[in-house]
Amino acid sequence: MRIGVDCRAFQYQSRFLGIGRYSRDLLQALRETLGPHELIPFAHPVPPAGEAEDASLTWVDRDGFRVTTPQSLGAQMARHRLDLHHVLEFLPPYAVPERAVVTVYDLIPLIFPKVYLAWSWRRGWQARRNLSAYYRFVRSAHRIIAISHHTKQDLQRLLGIPAARIVVIYPGINPVFRPLADDAARRAVLARYGLRAPFVLYVGSCDYRKNVPRLLRAFAAARARGLADWSLVLVGLGVEHRRAALERLGMALGLGASLRLLGYVPLDHLAALYNAAAMLVFPSLYEGFGFPPLEAMACGTPVITSNTSSLREVAADGAWLVDPSEDEALAEAIRRLALDRGLRETVARRGLAQARRFQWARAAQETMALYEQASSRS
Repeated sequence: MRIGVDCRAFQYQSRFLGIGRYSRDLLQALRETLGPHELIPFAHPVPPAGEAEDASLTWVDRDGFRVTTPQSLGAQMARHRLDLHHVLEFLPPYAVPERAVVTVYDLIPLIFPKVYLAWSWRRGWQARRNLSAYYRFVRSAHRIIAISHHTKQDLQRLLGIPAARIVVIYPGINPVFRPLADDAARRAVLARYGLRAPFVLYVGSCDYRKNVPRLLRAFAAARARGLADWSLVLVGLGVEHRRAALERLGMALGLGASLRLLGYVPLDHLAALYNAAAMLVFPSLYEGFGFPPLEAMACGTPVITSNTSSLREVAADGAWLVDPSEDEALAEAIRRLALDRGLRETVARRGLAQARRFQWARAAQETMALYEQASSRS
């Protein structure tokens, strides 16, 4: 079987986000699980000067093809004699639905339409057309991979897709995220970014659903109750984009130098930051999966996260779950975990056990089984 695999999430800013990490790690695991099958990678055209793409896309130019126009994907599929293709990116073109497997991460624009649909409307007709085309394609795709049972339920409820066409395949965790026995890596990352322990860590973007202003308010409240020497460290590409607004809110809350905004960091630095942090706090209002809590758990770091959406499913009893709409509940969870070392050790131990359930080798095997099922046109 010849399978076209979508590498477009390796391009542009997507490569720094969860979708890029998911795509890269899944395709690496698939390449180790192929058996008699072949993967044929495809991607957008080479970006213009000044726009970077992942170095792994040399694979596309060696063994696959670039999609230069909406019409070219179908022609390239025929030329490369593809039995099916796996779409991993939100953007068109999508080509032949009856020969497609598509991974759906979440339905955020439909969950928060006043925020995210309004945003796509403000971006103009192209963004509106792309979003509408994506949902039409998902409705017609031969098989759908949902990355959590919560996302599967959303696909049934919001797009009316029959349960029989949706398969839940959990992602794995990149092996870079693990407990570090050598304290030198932790000391090095603290020195690199000018940090000192103890600190609370947040990893992710800063759009509406991530609930970052509430995190700042909760941390300020906890800090006033005995955590005066603690810091809050925010990591992620979106942190840089919202730096001015976050700094203004931090000043208004009296956080001053205790609020550190690092922006994007490489994966190995991120793993060391997880290890160095006293806890990860991730109060998102909605996730289709939620990588940062599991990454922190895999590093042996205790996690506070939300009791909503997929986070309740994925974190389970490996994290302290709180209502993300309640400032006081979040502040008290931070305070208690900060002041009780035994509690931190208990939460961390449970988190490590939960994180072990998520393996890329298993995800690749289940994905390959789905390819074989889909290629039979059953």
